[in-house]
Amino acid sequence: MVELDEITIERLFAKIDKMADNISDLCNRMTIMEIDHKNHIEDIKAEQEKKLRTRDLLIVIVGLSLGFVEVIRALGVI
Repeated sequence: MVELDEITIERLFAKIDKMADNISDLCNRMTIMEIDHKNHIEDIKAEQEKKLRTRDLLIVIVGLSLGFVEVIRALGVI
């Protein structure tokens, strides 16, 4: 069995601590990226919903306008 002196043990623990810090840093960065991605997706969904509402409103306006024209034609005004 290999005997480890205190200096070797301290070096091993220092390396393990450094690896733990690197892992924590990576986890923090990954969390930030996930939050940014989630916000980006939510912004895209909100923008798409706004476009769909605008499209639906335009379709309703065109439909009402055409219906109004047909009613006026049927009454003989035009």
